[in-house]
Amino acid sequence: MNIRENIRLNRTKMLDEAAINHRPTHFIHSLLIFFIVYGIANVASALVSSIPMMIYLLRADAFWELLTGVMDNTITEEAMDLLLTQIINNSPWWVTLCSLIASGGAFIGATIIYCKFIEKRKISTLGLRKTKYALEYGMGSLIGIAMYSLTLGVALACGSVSFVGGATFSFPIILFLIAFVIQGAGEELLVRGYLMTTVARDYKVGLALVFSSAVFSIIHGANAGISAVALLSIFLLGAFEGIYILKRGDIIGACAIHTMWNFTQGCVFGSSVSGISGMPSIFHIAPNPDMTAANGGAFGLEGGFSATIVLLISIGLVLLLTPKRSELPEYEILRMEYDENEIEM
Repeated sequence: MNIRENIRLNRTKMLDEAAINHRPTHFIHSLLIFFIVYGIANVASALVSSIPMMIYLLRADAFWELLTGVMDNTITEEAMDLLLTQIINNSPWWVTLCSLIASGGAFIGATIIYCKFIEKRKISTLGLRKTKYALEYGMGSLIGIAMYSLTLGVALACGSVSFVGGATFSFPIILFLIAFVIQGAGEELLVRGYLMTTVARDYKVGLALVFSSAVFSIIHGANAGISAVALLSIFLLGAFEGIYILKRGDIIGACAIHTMWNFTQGCVFGSSVSGISGMPSIFHIAPNPDMTAANGGAFGLEGGFSATIVLLISIGLVLLLTPKRSELPEYEILRMEYDENEIEM
């Protein structure tokens, strides 16, 4: 296989199957549907997440002191907002855990329900193909761990982060691994499994990839510590995962990459994950406050130039990956064979 052929983004069986019995639509229509599904999922997630948050607040002395101050008019409205934010930010790990599970579960449920019962699409068109799940997930997990470890290595080399304290392990870390499995799968199914494949039914694969990656970046735009560099890195991460899906023909590996990128970041090395903190971790890194462009600041290491560099390299490498032929339509295989024969001649 030549390099020119490898970097071409081929159509896959999952994309062709998604186009069956489909009436052409404008990408704006697909975007509106996406945000409706995304909004419903967020509302459902917020309702579920509010339960553990309320339990925490009702048990927190600081919250009752805040209420007392408000009732006695000894705390101004500005101070109340600041103190409430601090109380919420200091919530225990189990509140964050419940939020991750609720978010991922809501995305998975909303995406599958919409596609199966409203669009009446096969689940396989979301990338859940009949494939070797364990192998695909294992490969993706190793890639996700390697990519984030390289990002940390770049950050350490340029002095933007440093290790503090020793290594510790606690049982909640295992629970967070499960939570990130659900959360990673939820975002991948919604953004890549639904949106990318939907746009690719009516437009070129490359446009669908760029469009879904941009939306993936946008939905992280309200996270704590967001910056232009962070938005770029999230876009690049989405592009990498989208290309990987097109190369492998299913979404399983991308779910694993997403999961292990987040888990390694938050629960192995102790960085914020897209602005989310408060998770138990094995190691602990401290970002240099004078180098937030490199370490991402409050957003986490994935929001800095260290991640941007690794993601650009990773995209270049995944483009060279040979497509999985068993997930390519017959016409793509014939075209590839024709191109190979032309080169040999």
